[in-house]
Amino acid sequence: MKGYGYNVMNSGQILSIRIGTIKCRFNLDQFMLFFFCAANMHIFYLFPSNFLTRSLTFIWVIVWFVLADIGKINIRKLMRNSSFLILFFMLILIAANQSKRLYGQPFVMGLSPQRIAAANILVIIPIVVALQRKSLDYEKIVSVIKIVVIIELFLCVVQFITGSKVTFLHVLMYEHNGRMRIYANIVLMEILYFDILAKLFTGKCVNPKRNVLFLFMIASYIILVAQHRSSILILIAIIAAAVFLWKKVTVGKVVIVCFIVIALVIFINSDYFFKICSAIINNTGTFMVRTNSRKFYIDKIGNNFFLGCGYANADYYNAYVYSGISKGYLLADNGIYGYLFSYGLAGMIWYIIFLFQLFTEGIKSYLKTGNMFLILCLLFFVLGSLTFSWFFEMEMISISITYALLLAIKSKKHDYISKTENR
Repeated sequence: MKGYGYNVMNSGQILSIRIGTIKCRFNLDQFMLFFFCAANMHIFYLFPSNFLTRSLTFIWVIVWFVLADIGKINIRKLMRNSSFLILFFMLILIAANQSKRLYGQPFVMGLSPQRIAAANILVIIPIVVALQRKSLDYEKIVSVIKIVVIIELFLCVVQFITGSKVTFLHVLMYEHNGRMRIYANIVLMEILYFDILAKLFTGKCVNPKRNVLFLFMIASYIILVAQHRSSILILIAIIAAAVFLWKKVTVGKVVIVCFIVIALVIFINSDYFFKICSAIINNTGTFMVRTNSRKFYIDKIGNNFFLGCGYANADYYNAYVYSGISKGYLLADNGIYGYLFSYGLAGMIWYIIFLFQLFTEGIKSYLKTGNMFLILCLLFFVLGSLTFSWFFEMEMISISITYALLLAIKSKKHDYISKTENR
């Protein structure tokens, strides 16, 4: 049919698709990354959560791992990131063993629910390979994120408009303050938001109007559709930090930002913050559940502080009771508290290593080029660590994608200040 077509191409570009006047080009690694992101969301929530869809991410990473042809790349460069990867897989095994030791959960049942998180760390290896052979770089990764976010925004907004009358997405929906609220993974939207914000403040946007529109769309979705209070507050704080860091760089500014971050972390974690949120939404139930669950986790990890209490599988009754799920306490709703319960101090060390790399590379990039992207990501992970569930299941993609972008910025072959804008 005229106006439509595709062709397979060489030299890294495997597919060119034309629909009318719109033309998209993908290389193999971009396509693999796109499908990896889609698989994390059960193919944009079009399929229900079951064993197959929850395993798809891991299966796809294994396929990408095979196609990456690791034998032909520089192993020394690959091994520079090995400690970060190896430590996390050790945590997975330790958590499965702890759950067996403390409440008799079968070892395999402790491993099974961690396969999505494992896939999100394992994917770093084929990404490193792709960065070395230049089939992926910072802008190519961001362009994939942008496509994923556009599709996710479109589908979720349509579902929000149709409401419960026409349900085609397999996401949690319910009435909140008289309005429909949709629970979907918004971390890729937030990462794209920080990328665009950093480019706007450094003057590197070829099309600032288009990027401002993206910022408006993402912010509108978080406020009106997701209605995520913590995300809204954190985005406001990050915008304020970006404005503060915009002008001439000084040590004093960096120190002040650090103090602001510490103050916000303490405030967001305080009873006062949750009382304010509860007063606004007139819902003391949520406040009480989170307060009680955090006390519960702290009491539990007292005797297992270093290795944690293991990864509880809700399908196993003893784990269901031991982890507090039977009381309505959910690990994924309690951020760092749920993470400490599962992985203990050893897991916290791994997370600190991740944050430290963001800090060191972020400061280097900011002082040399004014690029504040990694600093904004650092603020996001620090401020949100008390409430967000980055450490569990689908939202683990926030760490893997941010780490991939960090590696792309670190690459000597990448020039972040390139005048070419992602298309």
